[in-house]
Amino acid sequence: MIQIICGLDEVGRGSLSGPVVTAAVILNEGYNNPIITDSKKLTAKIRESLFDEICENSIFCITEKSNGHIDQHNVTYSTMCSFEESVLGLSVRPTLLKVDGNYFKTNLPIKYECIVKGDAKEKCIGAASIIAKVYRDRLMKNLHVDFPEYKWDTNVGYGTRAHIEAIKNYGLTKYHRKSFCHEME
Repeated sequence: MIQIICGLDEVGRGSLSGPVVTAAVILNEGYNNPIITDSKKLTAKIRESLFDEICENSIFCITEKSNGHIDQHNVTYSTMCSFEESVLGLSVRPTLLKVDGNYFKTNLPIKYECIVKGDAKEKCIGAASIIAKVYRDRLMKNLHVDFPEYKWDTNVGYGTRAHIEAIKNYGLTKYHRKSFCHEME
């Protein structure tokens, strides 16, 4: 039986605003760019250049769960739901999931292994890290156009000093995670 390995990673779990984004990536056989690693270790310019290359050399699916879904359930549950949707969105069924981190829960009938710092150890997870990060960063920069006071073009929704000050001065937007920000207003 041929092993079809899929990398899974998420971006935005700790953000104060915006969705959590997950990516499932099955790299094409023979594709092995040596600079693919944890997206946080790469510059934005390098991540952007790798995004199209990874998409062209893989089968992938990107999904997201909104800040509303996170507030209604919780970020862990929302992330697990998004992971499952990413896997189900692939045009090929993987036989093994390699998941970044130490926790994964699924109802999918697919074997999986959790790998701490997997985005730096496994190319398929690193590729998922990169495309999820670029996708989410682009989304937050687009939202910045309508909400410039929150500086989402630079903090992409995370709790920087400027972002927290903006919440105190302007309140929460419909994109903020109320469950994460309730004490900041």
